[in-house]
Amino acid sequence: MPTGRLLSGLAYVGTLAVVYRLVAGLTGRRWMGALLALLAGLRFSLWGFGFQARGYALYALLHWVVVGTLLAHWRQPRQLKWLVGNMLAVAAGYAVVPTFLFYHAAQLLAGAVVQLQRRRFEGQFWRYQVGAGALAGAFYLPIMGFSGLASLAANPYVRPFKAR
Repeated sequence: MPTGRLLSGLAYVGTLAVVYRLVAGLTGRRWMGALLALLAGLRFSLWGFGFQARGYALYALLHWVVVGTLLAHWRQPRQLKWLVGNMLAVAAGYAVVPTFLFYHAAQLLAGAVVQLQRRRFEGQFWRYQVGAGALAGAFYLPIMGFSGLASLAANPYVRPFKAR
């Protein structure tokens, strides 16, 4: 069995488990968690791209882990395990697909809004976000160091197609 498809399958099942646990925990209704996990599992973008074994299933799993750890941190701000888990999930998300930036930006915006609403600056949250960025940067550092920034930014396989 190809390793990529096995890992994608595990990430797919992990995504369903995280969705179930998150929704059931938030609503207090297990049936609601099961229903939303089923709906998430039937989304073509999750299972269809997951079969390609290119990281999209892991990408989706990391999105849900980031949401879950952020919400858990807001409920239990004294427990550092949620910020550590969030930081590691954000860094892994960048490592899987760089467009994780959009989800991370949304998390940063949500963090700023919640802190404004609570009228309390939470430096620890921001330190862990900087840590996530540093870990993600460390992942890309060898590529940029050995091949240069053009290997990422001007790569013909990721650059937009230009008709002649």
